[in-house]
Amino acid sequence: MIGAAMWLQDLLAVASGSLVGFVLGLIGGGGSILAVPLLVYVVGVRSPHIAIGTSAIAVSFSALSSLLGHWRVGNVRWPCALVFTVAGVAGAAGGSTLGKAVDGQKLLGLFGLLMIVIAIMTVRRKPADADRFRPLCWDNAGTIGLRLVLLGLGAGFASGFFGIGGGFLVVPGLIAATHMPLLEAVGSSLVSVTAFGATTAANYALSGLVDWRIAGFFIAGGALGSFAGVRAGIHLSTRKQVLVHIFAFVVALVGLSLVMDALKKTCYHLTFPYRDEGQGDDMDRRQYLSATLGLSLTAASAAVALAQEPNPISRELVLRDKEIPVFGNPDGDVTIVEYFDYQCSYCKSIAPVLAKLAQDDGGLRIVLKDWPVFGVLSMQAARLVLAAKYQDKFHDAHTALMAKTGRLTESRLIETLRETGIDMERLNQTLQTHDETIKAILVRNAAQAEAFGFQGTPSFIVGTFRIPGVPTEKQFRQMIADVRAGKDKAAQ
Repeated sequence: MIGAAMWLQDLLAVASGSLVGFVLGLIGGGGSILAVPLLVYVVGVRSPHIAIGTSAIAVSFSALSSLLGHWRVGNVRWPCALVFTVAGVAGAAGGSTLGKAVDGQKLLGLFGLLMIVIAIMTVRRKPADADRFRPLCWDNAGTIGLRLVLLGLGAGFASGFFGIGGGFLVVPGLIAATHMPLLEAVGSSLVSVTAFGATTAANYALSGLVDWRIAGFFIAGGALGSFAGVRAGIHLSTRKQVLVHIFAFVVALVGLSLVMDALKKTCYHLTFPYRDEGQGDDMDRRQYLSATLGLSLTAASAAVALAQEPNPISRELVLRDKEIPVFGNPDGDVTIVEYFDYQCSYCKSIAPVLAKLAQDDGGLRIVLKDWPVFGVLSMQAARLVLAAKYQDKFHDAHTALMAKTGRLTESRLIETLRETGIDMERLNQTLQTHDETIKAILVRNAAQAEAFGFQGTPSFIVGTFRIPGVPTEKQFRQMIADVRAGKDKAAQ
C-alpha cells in the first residue's frame, strides 16, 4: 500500500512538473510560481517549507537550461547580470533564512498574495525603452551599479523568502536599473534566477527541508512539459498574449484560494487553539485541484487553438507569408525563400546575386525571412527593418544594411536606417504598436528554419528544394529551371 502511494506521488510530481514546464515553454515565464502550491496540494508534500526547498531546485535547473540557450545567442549582459546576481544572492540567503522561521501556513498565505501581485504585473508589463540602455562600466558604477545592487538585494530577498525564481522581479529590476532591452533583460535575468534558486535550495537543504526524490521527478516532468510548451508556443505565436492573460487570471484565482485557506486556518486556530492542525477545516485537496483545473483549461485552450492555427511550416506560410514583403515579381511562378541574418557576411555576399536574379527573371519572387541567430543586435536589426515596412521602407532598409561592410554596431544600425529616410521616432512607435505581429513573424521564421534542419545562415528554399549554404548564381539558375520543369515535386 505504501509502495502504491509513493508511486502515485511520483506520478503526480511528474504531472505537476510537466504543467509548470508547459506553461514556461508556452508563454515564456511565470509557470514556476505554481510549483509550491502544486507540490503542497497536488503532490502531497505536507510541509510548505519542504515544498519551497524542493521547488527552488527545480526552478534553478530550469533557469540554467534556459540560460545556456540565451548565452549561446548573446542575450546575456554579463557585467549587469553578475552585479545584480551577487547582490541578490546575499538577499536570497537572508530571505530563505527568514522564510524557514515563518509558520508554514502563514507563508502559504503570503505566497497567495504574491501570486495575485504577479498576475497583475503580468498583464500590465510594458516594453523597455531600449534606446536609453547604457552598459555598466566604471564611469556609471556609482549610478547604474548602485541601482543594480539595491534592486538585486530586494529581488533576491523575495526570491529566497518565497522560494521562487523571481524572474518577474529580476526582469523589471534590470530594465529599471539600466533600460536594458527586454530580450537581453530576460536572458540576463536567468543568471540571477539560477543563482537565487540554488542559494535558496542550499539553505533549505542544510535544514533537511528538501525532498530530493520528488525534486527529481518534478524536474523530469518539467523538461517534458517545456518541450511540449515550446512546440505549442511556436504554433500559437499570434495568440500568445491571450494565453498570458488567461494564465494571469488562473494564477490570481489560485493565489486567492491560498489566501482564503490561510485565513480560514488562522480563524480556526484562534477559535480552537488546542486542536491539532489536521482536525481543522483544512482545504480539501479536491478544492485545490478544482482551482488548478483552470490552468489545465489554459492548456486545453492552447490545444484547441493549435488545431485552428495555421501550421507555420505549411507551404502557404513558407512561400507566401502575407506579413513579409517580396522582392521581384509578387505574382511570380518561382519563389526563393532566404533565411538570413544582418550580421552574416555570407548573407551579404549573396545579396547582389539575388538582386541580379530578380532583375533578370521577371517570373521570380524572393521572400526574405529574418532569422537572427547572431545575437541581440541581429534581433534588433530584424525588428527594426520589419517595422520599416509600415513606412514602405523595408526594401530600402534591407538593401542598405546588406550593403554595409565591417562590424555592425547599434550606432551604425541606427545611422544606416536614418540614411534611407526612415522616420526613427515613428519607427519606435511602430515597434510598440506592431510588437506582437513582428514577434510572430520572427517566431514563424525560426520555426521553419529549424524544422527544415538548417544549421545557420544563409539557407534557402527554392520552390520546394531545401538548400543550406551559399549556392552560386549558376546553381540558382539551374534550380529555378528545375522548379519550372517540375523536378522539385519529389521534394514536396
